[in-house]
Amino acid sequence: MELSKDVVEECVELAEKDDKIGGIIIQKDLLVMDFGLELENFERSFYAGSEVESARFFRRDLALRVGGV
Repeated sequence: MELSKDVVEECVELAEKDDKIGGIIIQKDLLVMDFGLELENFERSFYAGSEVESARFFRRDLALRVGGV
């Protein structure tokens, strides 16, 4: 996964605007397609946008509260 140069800054800005945001899902775009990646896209289509999808960015204060570093 390759992140855009501004993704961390954008996530921090979103989290600072709303203290109800605890985590942010960063969309994973696949740039090169092969059969394995096509299968991954197909699999993700079943849970994308649901509570099953996993956040990749979390508020630091919440991570510390549960023992993160």
